[in-house]
Amino acid sequence: MTTDADHNTKQRLKGLMAFRALLVTVLFGSAIAIGPDRFSELSSTRSAVSIGLITSTYALTILYSVLLERVSSLTGFARAQLTVDVVLSALLVVTTGGLRESIFVFTLYLPIIGSAILVGRQAALRSATGVGLILLYLIGVALGGVPSPHPLVELSTSASPRALIVEGGANIVFAYLLAWVSGQLAQLRARIAVILASLNSGLLTLDEE
Repeated sequence: MTTDADHNTKQRLKGLMAFRALLVTVLFGSAIAIGPDRFSELSSTRSAVSIGLITSTYALTILYSVLLERVSSLTGFARAQLTVDVVLSALLVVTTGGLRESIFVFTLYLPIIGSAILVGRQAALRSATGVGLILLYLIGVALGGVPSPHPLVELSTSASPRALIVEGGANIVFAYLLAWVSGQLAQLRARIAVILASLNSGLLTLDEE
């Protein structure tokens, strides 16, 4: 039997899948509009990886849609999707220039919000930890202390070590703050939903008039 909670989770998962497909479409379209020749050079490793990420995201979205009605644990299914999202976002950032050069760093934070909405505050904090580790790796590569994922892309930068550390640290702090705020809002929303569901009568709201 499908409960109201399961129904709500399914609706949110559908929303996540639709948003993911829309986001990839917008990013792909923007990349073509800005540099139409970028994806024509399939011999370029960076272009090949970018196309691979785009097609993989579309393929995974279709697979998720097929599996949505068949999985036994919607929470586990949501966690698996969000984990894959973190990995794909990390690859996207790495292949488009790293912490300082990539314009897609913001995609790392989207799974944190999704975790809070779909699973809860603890899941959002775990996603923030994963994002933090990715950011630490990017900082290490930019500083030259960690091997670069060459030949995918060279992530070293001419920025000073202090600037890199401050910027990376600020991003990590932001990831945890986002997880905490998103978790609080999701928890508040859940409490309100429980209160409304527990009312034996209707709810009437009035304004000053």
